[in-house]
Amino acid sequence: MRPQTISRDPSLPLERYIQILEALAAVPGCLTLPEIADLVDLPKSTVHRLLGGLARSGLAAGGRSRPYELGERLMRLLHAAADDGWARSLSQRHLHALASRTGETCYLARLEGARVFIAAALSPEERWKGLPDARWRSYTQPRAEMPINAAASAKAIMAYQDKVVLEKALSQEMP
Repeated sequence: MRPQTISRDPSLPLERYIQILEALAAVPGCLTLPEIADLVDLPKSTVHRLLGGLARSGLAAGGRSRPYELGERLMRLLHAAADDGWARSLSQRHLHALASRTGETCYLARLEGARVFIAAALSPEERWKGLPDARWRSYTQPRAEMPINAAASAKAIMAYQDKVVLEKALSQEMP
């Protein structure tokens, strides 16, 4: 398979959208319309029109005197495409503290498409930590699917999803 070349031609409509998203992603926090126009070297009127389309599709957020940032829909796409490694490493300290305080196995659930999986889990007992043969000790093991009709965590995640995700999730066979 031949590698595909990437065009950075700003006359291509999609390229201008991508440049704006890259600018929003590169700068922590939010950017104003003039700042974005300056970064992507496009007229403010063009950037305003492009940001309007990105905001309507959920890929950017802001406008009407509010600075712009990456939108919720784009963030969901990015997180859905990433593996669970980042979630595990960021959540371990918090899961350990919570498991120690409650005496319960604690976990982080993650939506993937229209299904919910365990991204990270930690038992309060240190001797279980990292043991590959500990699956029988807890239901909540990484990569275990949480049925949306039976697991409270999956129900809570689904309660905040849009209609398309809900319809897809409810169309699947449930245990």
